[in-house]
Amino acid sequence: MSTAKDGIDIDLINEAIDASIKFESLMEKIDFNSWYERIGKNEEKKPDTKANLSSIFDKQAYEQYGKWVKKAENKCEDFINNDYEKSSYNKTDVKPFVKSLIHYLFKAKLKRLEARRTSYPKVEKNKYIEVENLLNSALNKIPLIYLQNPLKGSRKKDFDLLIILFYNDLSICYAGFKNSSMSRGFAEKSLDLLSEDGDYIEFKREICNLESKIERGNARDQDYKKLIKLQFVSGESKKYDLYTFALFCKAVAEFRSFLKEESEKTFGTVIDLVDKFRCPKNSDYISALLQLASLLNDLSRSKEAIDTIQKLQKNNLDKMDRRWAEGLLEKASAFIDQGLFIEARKILEKLSDFKKLETEKKSFSEPVLNGLVYYGRSYLEESKNIIHKKGKLKEDSDLKKAKGYLEEAYKRSEQRKQKNLIQKSAKYLAEVYNTDKDNLNTLKYYSISISERGVNDFEDLLKSTDQKLEYYVQHCEDGDILENFSMKISEDIIDNYETKKCNVDFKKEIHFCILLLDKLKKESKEKGNVVLSEKTEQIKQEIEFITQNRNKDCVVPRTLEEPDFTKLYDILTGNVKKEKPGEKNFLNREQMKERLDRNEKTFDNVLYGRTDKIKKSLVELIVLRRWNSFSPGLSRRHAISLGGGYLLRIWAPKFQKAIEKNLDNRKNDKQDSRLLFNIVIDPGYNFLHNFHSENFKIQDIDAIVVSHSHPDHCAELFGVMDLLRQINKRQKDGENRKRVYLLLSEGAYKKFSPYIHDWKEQLKDVVILKDKTEWPKKNQNLEFKITAIQTAHADLGGARAIGITVEIKSENDLLLGFTGDTPWRKYIEESFKNCDLLCLHMGGIKNEEIGYDEDGEKRIDVQKVRCKETTKRIKKANHLLFYGSKDIINSCKTPGSLVIVGEFGEELKYGLRIDLVKKLNFPRDDDPFCIPADSGLYLIITDEDKKQNKKLRCDFCREFVPPKEIEIFAYGLIDSLHYICNACNHTLTESQKRTIIEYQLTRH
Repeated sequence: MSTAKDGIDIDLINEAIDASIKFESLMEKIDFNSWYERIGKNEEKKPDTKANLSSIFDKQAYEQYGKWVKKAENKCEDFINNDYEKSSYNKTDVKPFVKSLIHYLFKAKLKRLEARRTSYPKVEKNKYIEVENLLNSALNKIPLIYLQNPLKGSRKKDFDLLIILFYNDLSICYAGFKNSSMSRGFAEKSLDLLSEDGDYIEFKREICNLESKIERGNARDQDYKKLIKLQFVSGESKKYDLYTFALFCKAVAEFRSFLKEESEKTFGTVIDLVDKFRCPKNSDYISALLQLASLLNDLSRSKEAIDTIQKLQKNNLDKMDRRWAEGLLEKASAFIDQGLFIEARKILEKLSDFKKLETEKKSFSEPVLNGLVYYGRSYLEESKNIIHKKGKLKEDSDLKKAKGYLEEAYKRSEQRKQKNLIQKSAKYLAEVYNTDKDNLNTLKYYSISISERGVNDFEDLLKSTDQKLEYYVQHCEDGDILENFSMKISEDIIDNYETKKCNVDFKKEIHFCILLLDKLKKESKEKGNVVLSEKTEQIKQEIEFITQNRNKDCVVPRTLEEPDFTKLYDILTGNVKKEKPGEKNFLNREQMKERLDRNEKTFDNVLYGRTDKIKKSLVELIVLRRWNSFSPGLSRRHAISLGGGYLLRIWAPKFQKAIEKNLDNRKNDKQDSRLLFNIVIDPGYNFLHNFHSENFKIQDIDAIVVSHSHPDHCAELFGVMDLLRQINKRQKDGENRKRVYLLLSEGAYKKFSPYIHDWKEQLKDVVILKDKTEWPKKNQNLEFKITAIQTAHADLGGARAIGITVEIKSENDLLLGFTGDTPWRKYIEESFKNCDLLCLHMGGIKNEEIGYDEDGEKRIDVQKVRCKETTKRIKKANHLLFYGSKDIINSCKTPGSLVIVGEFGEELKYGLRIDLVKKLNFPRDDDPFCIPADSGLYLIITDEDKKQNKKLRCDFCREFVPPKEIEIFAYGLIDSLHYICNACNHTLTESQKRTIIEYQLTRH
């Protein structure tokens, strides 16, 4: 369709859009680093295609690149000719001006292509500046049309498409400058212009309608077909391609601005258009998959990254396509993070045959060079595991292989002046050399590694002994290394002292820095470099000043006397004088050392070791929670309110062997306890207090599930992760680091995502629990599977909480359910009706449920208690309440099922919990049996008949008996619930019961 009479040729604009999209698709495919690797230093001359072939990108590959580059040039040159360049604005005919704009647009694209083809950063930057100036000068002429001859209606819509092309190009251009804020701004301008378009509005409306149908499971093929038929998607205007391209640019800009949550969501939108809504696939979809996988790896969500790359690989990419090789790299990186080194190397070997490296010195493309770095890293990590387990390294050990591959990668990246790869290779090489006691290359490579990336990359060095650090400094004769290292570390200490001063490793960093500065000062003096010597002394004095005066602003209370440190110093140095009569005695050095060691062991007893399983138990559930909501956060002298969470322990030997074969991070001689998989659920207020009260150790924890981000369900996740970090920091030889799985609802992930990078050393994988998410995924041979169920409980940030079911395979298969926080819904009832064990959150009760009006002032007729209006009000609540709990319990169909009712508000103190739960029970034997939950409730499930396999622990004799043989009573102002078997109840006096309870409440 042409609109010549209006002065705009829409066919020409559509051709420009089509050419622009194809140009960007080609740009995404081309590995420009391999391109200029082949071209060499003289980029003007055509390279000799018979020589200097890379190990993967051979002559055929180079020729394919040549074709793609030529195609990209042709896309531009078709729109660049003298007629277009000379075209100008005309009041009655806008067509010449449109041609002129298109001419400048593709001229800018051609310059951007030239910028990518250069290996020189300065040349590349200058060409990007030319692109920016060209695009902005063309855009500056556009307002003339609106001022002199305002465009309206369809003419404005058509012209806006051309402006969108300019905005998209500017977005890419500013991304080349690493100025992501501008890049994101222009991408959003494109989306804003599209949002004014009627077709776009209709498209978005259909997307929203279809999304709600998909969530309800009502979507049909005709719904998808209707969407595809929309002009926005398949019409001549190509608006769908502009839409996804602008979204992709926005996501990349957000990623570069460290807005990872927003970036993930935007990439996800591009991918969902194909996966969910069956829109046409395009290059943006493929590129979004790759970028999302990279982002997920960065967020320690390696399992999701692998799943995303598998989607990418289903697209059968050309092996010359840059994204094919980079997809393999991301997948290998995810496997390495999970400790699956053999699988990672199998992936990497698809890139190139690294084993021929020593015999065939070939030229490497950047993906292959990156693969070489990852290959070396996989051997390095394996070597660390061997060393930690006190294994012996042979001559042809993994460490030697790691060293060989990484040195080759370093040498080649240095030849090509690729800073990122140089620093990455140097970092891992430094770790290799750090395993050698006397190798000074450790300092050399750490010095290179921190030159641009920052001092956080030499943490492994600081884990070395003081003697080792002193040896390195004393024997280092390279002045450049000393200067580079000491200046960078000094800068970090001075800038970050306030935030790091309590860190033990930071104190070691200060000590190491002083050693370096002393050595540098001595070297510079000997070489006559007075300026450097004085500068070094000045920096040293500054560091010593801030460390010695850190408590200068603290006020010492007048009631306290300052201790006499001189006597303590004499004792520590052994210079103890004979004490005068009446003078207070001090511990001698041996006694002090013994006391320190004894105190240290008390920490180890809490952190290390695994707790044994109960004999014959298949599943253990320990309730470590009393009250919900905010009340556990209150501090009250006489009525301490405890919150908490749950601990689920599953006998899972197959899970250990299948998934954790390379990540065995537990040192325990007892095989049975090692094969228990311990899952913490919702570590809220006081969780750690309750957890340790039951004599569990932090090393017991294997996975953590957070159902939503309210503090009473996640407040102590920080504390748990910090204690896991302490385990890793306090490791001794023979112990591997402790790593756990972190399973978070969408709301919880939003809350904790800023901290995940800092927790990386403690995490095996991060999984986001959405509706129907399964974990472990697609493995039918394991003993258990967790499935998430989205509830209607409002979380922070507009997300929804989740409940979970746990399927356990045994002789008699089991289904456990945790409703989480949720109001009653029919689908919630259906999701948990087949549970053998159900942990149900009541929350509280409404006035209407006990026969009063909403204000609690007037009685209501019993017949009207469950009227429609009351039911509506109950549905609007955030929890199940009494009648919601009753409906779910009534729907339970499994004979002999047990329901643990918890999540009580503190308004139900002093016996109300017990009375309410009694009202939920039915007299028939096959009906579910309900018990109220409190901290200390310990349940086991054995592999027996389902009617007899559940047993509760008596708090007094500590034996396990059937639930119906347990009596429950509340005790004291704190209203703690206690569980007593019939035998103890009849034999113990009230005084004895009280004494035992007091002991249990105060023993920790």
